[in-house]
Amino acid sequence: MKRGAAAVVCERLPRGSIRDKATFVLVDDSRKSLVKICSEWFARPSEKIACLGVTGTNGKTTTAFLIQHILNKCGILTDLIGTIFYDVGGEIFPSSNTTPGVLTLHKLLSKSVSAGREAVVMEVSSHSLAQGRTAGISFQVGVLTNIASDHLDYHKTHRDYVEAKKLLFKSLKPSGIGVVNRDSPHWEEFAGCCAAGVVKYSLKNDDVDVKADIEMKGFDGMNLWIEIEEDTVECRLPLVGVHNCENALAAVSVGYFEFGLSLEEIGSAIKSFKGVPGRLELLSKKDAPFKVLVDYAHTEGALAAALKALRPVCEGRLVVVFGCGGDRDRTKRPKMAEVAERLSDMVVVTSDNPRTEEPLAIIEEIVKGFTEPKRHKIIPDRREAIETAIRMARKGDVVLIAGKGHENYQIVKDKILPFDDRKVAREVLGDVA
Repeated sequence: MKRGAAAVVCERLPRGSIRDKATFVLVDDSRKSLVKICSEWFARPSEKIACLGVTGTNGKTTTAFLIQHILNKCGILTDLIGTIFYDVGGEIFPSSNTTPGVLTLHKLLSKSVSAGREAVVMEVSSHSLAQGRTAGISFQVGVLTNIASDHLDYHKTHRDYVEAKKLLFKSLKPSGIGVVNRDSPHWEEFAGCCAAGVVKYSLKNDDVDVKADIEMKGFDGMNLWIEIEEDTVECRLPLVGVHNCENALAAVSVGYFEFGLSLEEIGSAIKSFKGVPGRLELLSKKDAPFKVLVDYAHTEGALAAALKALRPVCEGRLVVVFGCGGDRDRTKRPKMAEVAERLSDMVVVTSDNPRTEEPLAIIEEIVKGFTEPKRHKIIPDRREAIETAIRMARKGDVVLIAGKGHENYQIVKDKILPFDDRKVAREVLGDVA
């Protein structure tokens, strides 16, 4: 109030003369009220633009990037709000959260509307759904990439996590569509809880709306034969891994069923996709004797998908560097170790973002998931771990540096320190060369 507030929305009124110095609006839940206030303040922007929400444990970022790329290439001006950055109204803004807070979110949507955009695709996290950050958004499309377990430090149980994700589908307009991965657990719950039409995609099941055959082309990506309603198109997807084919089918579903794009238009757009920063991003040259990549994989499911994607293109040993974040879901630490040991040939365990936890204490919980001590090294210093993994690589090997992807920092205690896996790896590669 000293800084000029003329009105205060609150859950309880203050005592004394302060009540005479401003208008006080008493509400039951100020968080829910903020959603309504922001929507009205910015003239209900989500009602003036097609809001496309992407949720799931893994694959949100790549799917959102693919949707934006396809729509823009096909002449449908589309912005993006997500983990890596916010691309809104022709400007790039740093991302503070996968899904920003209520005020920032409505401000960004308003900017998209003012810039004449037709659509905005946003990653919708389970945190944002549980906290009501997106409660005031009128979603036209909801996409489910997959469901595993994550963020159990926050949601406590897997059921709570799933129910949070379902809130996106429950909020869909009846005129919109819900796009679900038929190969993911819980897909029927998501399909059944929304009033919108449902589009199913799959790589394993035939009783779906969108499916595809795949021909892997190594580090050049893959050829896809995408089939919808007895119509088929062949296209090149310049990404590695079956999981990225699933992400592509989700994006294809949105373009075809929501925006009426032809398969030919979509296929032509896909072939020019440049990939996503920090998602199976190749740092070494394609003709290098061994390959080095970074990936954001920080759950056991994402790590498994990345390693499975690299195994077919690995002629030698598959080496993985990973750690687990501090002050986050501790249950996944031994699970990630089990996945790393099972799907790679050598594991280097290191620090991720330890935050307030001791790095060695986190590592102790990780190594409980190993059964073969000779197949892993413990190097707490992340720079040293990356350097060790790259220097041990030989012709035909593939080195995956997992966990941080596009991030350019490391959180230690209460400090945010500059650190970029990609920069460190390139420096080491330069020395090795």
